[in-house]
Amino acid sequence: MISGRPSDSLLPSEIPCSYREPKMQRPRLLLAVSALVALLGGAPTVSAHTLVDPTTLTPALKPFRVCYEDGQWVKCDTSSAATIANEPSKELSCGTLYLTGTETLRATRWYNLDLLLVERAVQDDFRGSWSRSPDGSGPTVDIAANFSWRENFVVPGDLDSVVEVSHGSFVRVAGLGAIGMDAGTFKGDGTFLGHAGEDIP
Repeated sequence: MISGRPSDSLLPSEIPCSYREPKMQRPRLLLAVSALVALLGGAPTVSAHTLVDPTTLTPALKPFRVCYEDGQWVKCDTSSAATIANEPSKELSCGTLYLTGTETLRATRWYNLDLLLVERAVQDDFRGSWSRSPDGSGPTVDIAANFSWRENFVVPGDLDSVVEVSHGSFVRVAGLGAIGMDAGTFKGDGTFLGHAGEDIP
C-alpha cells in the first residue's frame, strides 16, 4: 500500500470556495444516509457462509475440514502441510535415495447440492533434499517439485469416473535442472493424452 493521498485529491483548503459544500446541507445528507440504512434494515454488506458438515459429503471428509455453501456448490478447503525426514524415495542403480523436506498442499473441493463430489483442484509444492544416507548424515542435493492438477468427476461422487488434467508437474534437482515433467489429461480407465516423462541421470 502506498501511503499519502492520491495526486488528484485536494485538501479542503485547496478547494475553491465556490465548490465547497455549504455546511447547512450536511445534516440533510446525514438524514438521507440514515434513511437509506433504515430502508435496507441495517443489513451488513458481507453475510456469513452457511457451514456444511464435511462428514455428510460423498466421499466424506474428516470432521475438521471447513466446508460451506457457495452458491450452487459446497466448497471445502482440504489444504495441508507435512514434513518428512529420511524416507526412502527412489531406487537407483547406485542405491536408495532418501528424501527429507516439507510438502505444502493447497487443495479445494467442490460438491453439488446433493453433497456429491464434482471437482477438485490441487497445487502441491515440495522443497527438500535427497541423500544416499539413511540418516541424512552424508552429502545431500537440493530438490524442488511443483505439481498442479484438476480433477472432474463425470459421475458426481464416483472417484472412478475421474478425469484429471495436469497443468504441469516438475521435479528439479540443483545443478541438473528438471528431471521429470507431466502435462496432459489422465482418465480413470488409465488412458492418457499429453506428455509424461522422467529422466533420472
